Amino acid sequence: MDSGEWTQIGRLAAIATGGNRPCALYKAFETSVVLYEKEYRAIVIHSSSHDKRRQKKYDRQVEKSLKLIEKTLKKTPFIYACEADAKTAAARAEKLSNELHRVSVIIRPVEVRKRGRPPKNAPAATTTKYELEWKVTEDTEAVAKLKKLAGCFVLLTNVPDTGEGAMDSVALLKTYKGQYSVESDFAFLKDPLVVNDIFLKTPSRIDALGMIPQSTGA
Repeated sequence: MDSGEWTQIGRLAAIATGGNRPCALYKAFETSVVLYEKEYRAIVIHSSSHDKRRQKKYDRQVEKSLKLIEKTLKKTPFIYACEADAKTAAARAEKLSNELHRVSVIIRPVEVRKRGRPPKNAPAATTTKYELEWKVTEDTEAVAKLKKLAGCFVLLTNVPDTGEGAMDSVALLKTYKGQYSVESDFAFLKDPLVVNDIFLKTPSRIDALGMIPQSTGA
């Protein structure tokens, strides 16, 4: 998406950040999607505060892409007796290019001494062979776009953008972020130590928990 297509929202710090961490800056891009024959508004939100885990995931993806290409190139012969074979191999190597890396190949003719004893009082006989020299470069634009995704998430809604009950992208984001305090109050319920290791380790305990009536108090 071009920068002109984003709606700049700026800060939306309903909850103060800790330490010296700066407040996140937000921007939004709105489009529509069709799911199960129904159309929904899709608001893509970008936050300047990238999710570190997702950022590391994309870093690993870029690293994996490079290693896979280099591993394949190591298995590729780099010198050929025939120029046609060298061109075929070069084309095959360049096809290893993907959305994150580009492989470029140069074919260099080299003179190689022929086998056998060289003649006396004469230079050794040579033959021309063709050597491949390849280079793997990172597609900086594609990698930057991939890493930028670490700060993006999508809000899907059927709330209208005009008329009664309408909400624009800013209002929708504020509503979504307003759920943070509610979710944080019950975060302990998601702790595996609470709901798994102690209470809900077996199916019978899950059934038993569902049979416990609510307390009416003393």
